[in-house]
Amino acid sequence: MLFLVALLACAQSEPATEPERTLRVTALLNGEFDESLPTVPDAEGRLRIPWWRTPGGSAQLEDGSLRVGEGLWAEQVVAAYAPLGNTLEIHAELLEGAGSLIVIDAAGRTARHDFEGPGRASLSLVDEIARTPRFVVRLESNAPGGALFGSVEGTLELPCPTEDELRAEVLARVGEAIDLWLERSIDDAGPRSTGYSVHLWDVMTGERLMALDGQVHPLFELLLDLLEVDDVPRWRAALERFLTDWFELGFHPETGLPCAYDATTDQRLDRPIEIHKALGFLLDLHERGPESFREQALHKARK
Repeated sequence: MLFLVALLACAQSEPATEPERTLRVTALLNGEFDESLPTVPDAEGRLRIPWWRTPGGSAQLEDGSLRVGEGLWAEQVVAAYAPLGNTLEIHAELLEGAGSLIVIDAAGRTARHDFEGPGRASLSLVDEIARTPRFVVRLESNAPGGALFGSVEGTLELPCPTEDELRAEVLARVGEAIDLWLERSIDDAGPRSTGYSVHLWDVMTGERLMALDGQVHPLFELLLDLLEVDDVPRWRAALERFLTDWFELGFHPETGLPCAYDATTDQRLDRPIEIHKALGFLLDLHERGPESFREQALHKARK
C-alpha cells in the first residue's frame, strides 16, 4: 500500500509535458480570386489565375468570383508539416449553385463536403487522411449550371519553436551537412593530403565521382560564417587546416596571385583564375577569421 502511495506521489510531482508551440498561418493563396492576372497567356492561350490550376483560366472568373461546373474546376496545392496536417481547415463561400469542397492528401485519400449556395461551409481534416506534408484543395460542381464560389480560406498550424529551440535545430541540420562534406570531400587524392575540399560524390551511393582543382570552396566560406555563431572545435580545425595549406599552396610565389591546386598530382597550377572570390575571402578572414591568420590574409590581399 505504501508503495502505491509513493508511486502516486511521484506521478503527481512529475512536471506536465508542455504541448508543442504552434502558429496558425494562411495555407491557401489568392482565396479571393482578386490577384492581378498575368499579361502573357500560357501555351494554350489562357491567362492563368494566380496560384490556382484551372482548365479555363481567367474565363472562369465572374466579377471576382470563380465559376466551376461541367468540365470546369479549380485546385491548389497546399504544403503542410505532416505531424500537424490534421489542423488544416478550409472555409468556402458559395454564392450560387451546388458545389463541392474537396481535400486530397498525398496518398490520394479524400475528404469532401457538398453544399448549396448562397451559404458557407467548412471542412476540417480527420487524422486518417491528414498525416502527409502535401494536400490538394479542389473546388468543383456536378450540378446543372455549376456553382459560383465567392472566396476560399485555408489555414493550418506549423511548429513555432522558441528562438533557442530554432537555433539548436538549425545548427543541428547545418552540422549534418557540414560534417558530411568534411568526411567525404577533403583532399586525400595524391601523396600529400591537404585541407582543400576537392572530392565530388554520388549522393545516393556515396561513390566518388571526380576530384576538382583546389580553390576557395563554399564549404570554407560557410565555416567562417558558422564559427561566428557556434565555435565548434572540429569546424575550426577544418578551416584552419585549409587556410594553412591554401596560404602555402594557393598563391603564386612571385606574383602573389591566387592559383588553383591539383590535388591528384599535388602541384600548384600556374594558370589564371578569377581572383574576386579569393580576394573577398581574404578580406573576410582579416575582418573576422581565426586570429592567427588575420594579418597574413591582409598581407596576401594587398600583394
